[in-house]
Amino acid sequence: MPRVRFAMPGPIVCPRDGSTTDPEVHRGRFGHFAVQICPKCGGSWFDHGEIGKLYRDHAIEKMIVDYAGGPSRMTCPRCGKPTAPRPVSGFTLDVCPSCRGVWFDRDELQAAAQALSTEEARDGLRKEFGLSFGRNLHARDFLPLVFYAPGFHAALMADLDKTEEKSASRLDDL
Repeated sequence: MPRVRFAMPGPIVCPRDGSTTDPEVHRGRFGHFAVQICPKCGGSWFDHGEIGKLYRDHAIEKMIVDYAGGPSRMTCPRCGKPTAPRPVSGFTLDVCPSCRGVWFDRDELQAAAQALSTEEARDGLRKEFGLSFGRNLHARDFLPLVFYAPGFHAALMADLDKTEEKSASRLDDL
C-alpha cells in the first residue's frame, strides 16, 4: 500500500482554554482531511478547505464561511484576526473571514453533523442560501464526523435505517 504524503499546518493554541491542539489527519470517504483537536475542551479547528475535503463539496464550507458576519469575541487561532459568528441551526460557529478556518466547540461539531445529516435539512439549507451542495450526500457521508461527535452515532444509524427502509420499499413497488 503506498504511503500518503500530507502536508499539514502545525498545531494552534485553543482559543477557548489556551491548550496546544493535536493536529490529526484522517481518511474520510473522499480522501484525507486534517483537523486540530483540543485535548482539554474537545474543540476542533478546520483550516480552509478541510471541510470541503471531508465531503468533496466545497459549497458546504462556502456556505458556512461566506454567511458569517459581525465581530466575535474570539480571535482566530491560526492568523490572530477577529472571527465572525455564523449561526447554524441553533448554535453559532466561529469563522475567520481572513484565513477562512472554522472553529467548532465540542458540541457544535455534533450539532452541525446532525443539522446536515438528513435530506430535509440539506434541502432547507439549499433553499435558504440558493446553493446546490450535497445533492449526492447521504447520511453515511457523515460517518467521519462520528469520530469527533460520538453521540451523533445513534442518530446517524437511525437515519441510515430509514433510508434503507425507503429504498427497500421502492424496490418492492417495482
